[in-house]
Amino acid sequence: MNSNPFGGDMLSKVGDVILLDDGDILVGQMDSAGVVKMNYASEELDRTFNNNKGSVRGNSQYSCKLMGGSLQPFGFSTVTGMAKSSNVKGHTGEAIYVLGPEAKVIGMDTDGNCLEVIWGSDLGRTHTKKKDKLVPKALTIGTIGTNDHLLITSMEIWCSNYKNRKRCRSNKFFRFDLKLYSKNLTTGDVQLFSLDSKYREALQHATSMTIDSNGEYLYSSANGFIYRTKLKKEGNNYSLEGAVYKFDNTGDSSYNSATQIEIDPQDSNVMYVTSESSSSLQKLTISGDKNTLTESIIIGGADDSDQTPSGAADENESSLINMLKTRALFVGEDRVWTAGEKITLQEYNISEDRIKWVDEMGSSRFSRIDGAIRAIRAVVQDSSLLQGARFGFGEWNAGEIEVKRTGNSSSLWKINGDYACNCEKKKPGMKPWQKCNPNCNYYQFGGWKGDHPQGRTAQCTNNSCIRVGIDKNNSQLIINRLNTLKPKGIRFGTDARAFAQLAYGYYTDDKVVDREDKQLAPANSAERVECQQNYVIVIGDGEWRNHDYAKERIQLLRSQRDVKTLVIAYGKDISEGGKTKFQEIAIAGTCDSENSSDCRDRIDAETPGDLLTKLKSEIERIVASRLSFTAPSITAELSGEEGGSLFQAQFKYALHGEWEGTLIRKHVREDGTIVDDVADQRVYDVASIIQGQALSDNRDIWTVYEGLDYTSDYNNFTEDKADTLNGLFGLFGDVVPNFHNSSSYCGPKLANVEGLDTNADDIKGLINFVRGKDYFAYGGCDNTNNVRASVLGDIYHSQIIEVGRPKANTNFTSTHQEAYWRYINNYDTWARTVVRDDVMYFGANDGALHAVRTGTGKIRYGGNIGEELWAFVPPFIAAKLPTIVNEGLNDVLGQGRGGTNAIFAVDGSPVVHDVYIKGFRLGDAGNIMEEDSKSWHTILFIPYGRGGPGFSVLDITDPLNPIHMYSIYNDRANGRVLHSDENGMITAYPYGSETLSIDQSLEAITARRIEQQARDADILLDADGDDFTNRDTKSSCMSNSDVGTDAKFFNASYDDGSACYSGLTFTFITDSLENLTTVDASKFTVIFEKDGSITEVPVAKVNRQGSEVEFTFSSEMVYNASTGLTSDKEDVPFTIMLPAGLEAENIEYDYSMLGETWATPRIVRIPTTKSGSLNDDNYVAVLPGGFGATNGIGSNLFLVDLEDPANNGGAIFGSDDNLGPIKIADVPDNGIINSVTGDPVVVTPDTFRGVPWRGAMVYINDLEGKVTKINLTNQQKDNSEIDIFDQRTLFNINANDINQRVSYFGMEAAYGQSTRNLWLFGGTGDFRDVGARIDGMDNLLFGIRDVDFPNFIHGEIKVPKASSADENGNSNFTEGALKAIANAPIVDDKFPDLADCGYTRGRNRMEDCPGAGRLGWIFKLDNPEFNKNPKGDANNRYRKATAIPVSYTHLTLPTICSV
Repeated sequence: MNSNPFGGDMLSKVGDVILLDDGDILVGQMDSAGVVKMNYASEELDRTFNNNKGSVRGNSQYSCKLMGGSLQPFGFSTVTGMAKSSNVKGHTGEAIYVLGPEAKVIGMDTDGNCLEVIWGSDLGRTHTKKKDKLVPKALTIGTIGTNDHLLITSMEIWCSNYKNRKRCRSNKFFRFDLKLYSKNLTTGDVQLFSLDSKYREALQHATSMTIDSNGEYLYSSANGFIYRTKLKKEGNNYSLEGAVYKFDNTGDSSYNSATQIEIDPQDSNVMYVTSESSSSLQKLTISGDKNTLTESIIIGGADDSDQTPSGAADENESSLINMLKTRALFVGEDRVWTAGEKITLQEYNISEDRIKWVDEMGSSRFSRIDGAIRAIRAVVQDSSLLQGARFGFGEWNAGEIEVKRTGNSSSLWKINGDYACNCEKKKPGMKPWQKCNPNCNYYQFGGWKGDHPQGRTAQCTNNSCIRVGIDKNNSQLIINRLNTLKPKGIRFGTDARAFAQLAYGYYTDDKVVDREDKQLAPANSAERVECQQNYVIVIGDGEWRNHDYAKERIQLLRSQRDVKTLVIAYGKDISEGGKTKFQEIAIAGTCDSENSSDCRDRIDAETPGDLLTKLKSEIERIVASRLSFTAPSITAELSGEEGGSLFQAQFKYALHGEWEGTLIRKHVREDGTIVDDVADQRVYDVASIIQGQALSDNRDIWTVYEGLDYTSDYNNFTEDKADTLNGLFGLFGDVVPNFHNSSSYCGPKLANVEGLDTNADDIKGLINFVRGKDYFAYGGCDNTNNVRASVLGDIYHSQIIEVGRPKANTNFTSTHQEAYWRYINNYDTWARTVVRDDVMYFGANDGALHAVRTGTGKIRYGGNIGEELWAFVPPFIAAKLPTIVNEGLNDVLGQGRGGTNAIFAVDGSPVVHDVYIKGFRLGDAGNIMEEDSKSWHTILFIPYGRGGPGFSVLDITDPLNPIHMYSIYNDRANGRVLHSDENGMITAYPYGSETLSIDQSLEAITARRIEQQARDADILLDADGDDFTNRDTKSSCMSNSDVGTDAKFFNASYDDGSACYSGLTFTFITDSLENLTTVDASKFTVIFEKDGSITEVPVAKVNRQGSEVEFTFSSEMVYNASTGLTSDKEDVPFTIMLPAGLEAENIEYDYSMLGETWATPRIVRIPTTKSGSLNDDNYVAVLPGGFGATNGIGSNLFLVDLEDPANNGGAIFGSDDNLGPIKIADVPDNGIINSVTGDPVVVTPDTFRGVPWRGAMVYINDLEGKVTKINLTNQQKDNSEIDIFDQRTLFNINANDINQRVSYFGMEAAYGQSTRNLWLFGGTGDFRDVGARIDGMDNLLFGIRDVDFPNFIHGEIKVPKASSADENGNSNFTEGALKAIANAPIVDDKFPDLADCGYTRGRNRMEDCPGAGRLGWIFKLDNPEFNKNPKGDANNRYRKATAIPVSYTHLTLPTICSV
């Protein structure tokens, strides 16, 4: 079983594939990667292949068996075709023959040993002058009778007149001879045939050949067409005879443009065809005397964004199968294998007259660059990292300038003087004395360009540039840049000067300052911020040049500016010499000598999963290293109406370890006095009790996952379940690092541990760490099997709740109240039958929700008061646990102990509610059963808080036997929503592709095809590539209209088209938009890079016909694939950001816009429609969208359906009307990425008696300072105008990145005694950056009243629902919502839109506070004129509101921080 969640080892682009008899696979790779061997079972490359070299490539000398053992240059760079035989004279076993663009074919055995080399002279080369060459085209091996025959076609190209060298650049003097090499492999007989010109069409540009099982015909594919030629026996060999037959490709006989073809060995009337241009696999039937091809099955489609889902195995002719530019093909007896540029191998079962997908092998989801993008994307969206770190981004490789053709054909390339920085290899047109410049400068020509942090480095090429400066709230900018990497991609670099100069130049540039105008890393150490560290993290995947220079520069950066450098060696194939260079840079960047405790070794990340885990892990370590606390954090909860319990949760910060939690229960007497004497049995320390349980191995810890039973034993999180639990650990793509190994600090003392040098012991160790063991050696290497001194993790943001017997109110005054619903459904009767003691529930950052006996009720469970009843590890929190492991903490600071990263886990506040639903119950056998009818249940809703964008819901009606109802998680890094049901079965709802890049467009594909065809024609004129005649002809840009009236460029033929397209429209084939009920053009973000800067442009229109989508832009866009001289337009490599969303049939689970669930939800009962009856009302959890950091994430309100967990568990209520959650528009151009992070204000008939409706009126405030009112009632007033889910912006604080008026916390509500209105109170301030002192900062407190309460009334502009659409089917929500926001009362410098709202000019101007006629009030936290004062003015304290207000009789008291 393969433990790599990414589908096996990484491959390069695949040219061909061979299945060996033992089941392993030989993969012929392109891009100079040669031939490798992959083990079928493990999906890993065979490192012993080719005498432990791992691949066959290059031209080293090898002894070749069939050539008498003579030494031959044996190897290949690029592979375009392979074939095998098991019937070769002089060899026992399988022989594989490999073809590529080089003038030879090699034969090898299955271990990569040389059998023979068939040289160009053997293949027919007779002309050997400079311009002459022979190009092998295609090969095949066919069994005819009892013999195997190898056929190879080649084209010899030679000049007939060398008297004038220029004449050999003209077709007039070139000659083309087509050769057929024929070898009977079984007898060893060889013949070489010269073929007539009539065979050129079928074989001159052949990409594939195949022989039918009867030995009657040779089939070939060339230029996309399929041809048939009759075979002729010549002695013991075969040649060709007769005319070439070209199969019709129109009407019913049409087929996709053919790349490789192969006859089914079981049926000579069946042919399989791959199509590179259509990214497909076809099964064709040959009929009509071999004259007709008919398509019977086609599968595939261009998509490299995802693995083929396992559900494809249930499909025939499946549209789920993801391919990209499919080329390679192997057809066996009952299996077909394909591959291409998706860099994976796809396996299909072809028995029973079908093509059924079986499996996918290779690094399917990620190439290395994709893995790096994914890891960086995950880091910059993690709030726990964003709160402690600010990020910038750049890429490095090699090259100061872009190398392009210019001038005439005798001066083909522009060289920077006599040099070119980015020329690792000789460029066309370079003279022998021209070379790569060893003195490139990557941070020059003006240093930083722009007003930092805006802008980029002035010296900025596709190869090397810092494109996003270090700043807070720039996650979207970094992601935009990551997205622009995809169209053209980058090669990981070879010039170490690039990263060294970029890092040194950036941190020493006087123009690189933060928003407080302070240099990030001042030269004067006295000017540095004591608790601020600056880091450079370099990711590379191989050897680099100019190592000594880079090492010196990185050391200077550390010694002069205290900027440390960390390096990550990314990939399995880095040489030992390369690793040594990584290590030397790591030491130079972190310490003075390798044995110093400050040193950080290089970080090895072999796979994308390793990179994701280790990058996040290392940044978590850096953030934690600078945290400090002067006092514990305390959470107090008072239970009981007349005295009871006071719970105080505190934590102790631990450097490089899990923060230590404490939880003390104190007794409160009826008179309010507190008993805190530890001698009193009513006072106890829960953390100490849990540690004692761990010492006696008496803890029940459970989770849910497929294959894990929990209801019969709430203790399944144990090391004997390690194999199953590792599936959870790898769910997000993380890999548990190999912390303890033979070379680690504790390795010698753990030598007898099974699996020490794999991560098998670490997987079990992680499980035991959660249970309380000291596996990561906090107490030293001898302590790894012992219980830690502190077991309970920190309780940071999670509030504590205590649940006893049901005691909700049934005293109603109106039938609108939930109290009435309880009354008519016998709540009190049920409550009297429930026998349960008090249990305390809280989340902790040790990864668990804890249930603790508090024993304050009349019935006690067995065991002691204060003991942990159980701990629940939510499945999607378990998936985060690998990130606590950091191999770099094996010997923390040379102290002889280990360590871990501290993470946020179950960090949200649980909410309890009694609900009357059709839920679950436990059967007699302990199985979970769906109820037949509704009954009362106590449920616990657990948001993850900073632990992630998700939540879990438990049924705790019986605390001894809790039932997991469901869990939800928005796996943003992998583009999917995950749903875990009551039994732990996980369903993934993919969003589809997040982006479309220009090179995926049909126009781009056509331009590249034409450029390649022109290049092929030029190569025939000049083997060295110096002739551009055909490429020049095809270099002028064309639009649709240039092709013809009502024509499309992407349908252009070679004769009619060009290698450059420019126009307003680009067309894509994608299924990613089929999930959208309506298409809102404004939801598409188009980003492109020009002059090194990221620019956004709007999409004017989107037309969709099935999977074909045409985007219309407001300005011309260009795709230029041409290298011709007359190419007249610059390429614009744009990326279209698609609106995330699920397929229409799964819209109820569209949590794709859910952010980290910071808020505490509210559980209420609301109408299904405004005219529905009481019995139709629905329980929902009102859950704000959470913290998102990137566009759209969290700017919404979710209504989680709680009504029918078996059939609708976790579904979004109202998803049809709202197309998912209720969306809150994000105001553009204010520098704030909007989210709704604070608790909602939810007003119900139970909390505000006398309202004339059922349901709830909800008020939320967001980061942008908008206060939004949402109607979830059946309000009958203005019945024709008001509907459920309607929203209105009541107030707009007008937040932006200058005034910093962000609202992270929710509001407090109160009812005004004089105004008789509902008042909402709030405050602004960036609590995530409390110490910020930024010019323009202008925070405030506010109180506003809802003059329409208890009714909902639309403003002058009604906000449309997301499901509403215009006549073109485009959603008009965003446009309408932004107009309504602009029309709402708004705060600006003079408050013109709040004429009715008083505001203070200072603490003593209370006369401006509102009376009965006021709309509200604003209280400035600083002098309102401070913007005109110089920085540091004594009147400016940079105050911020850093907590939710608390309302008393007449006062609103927030927490205010000044710095």
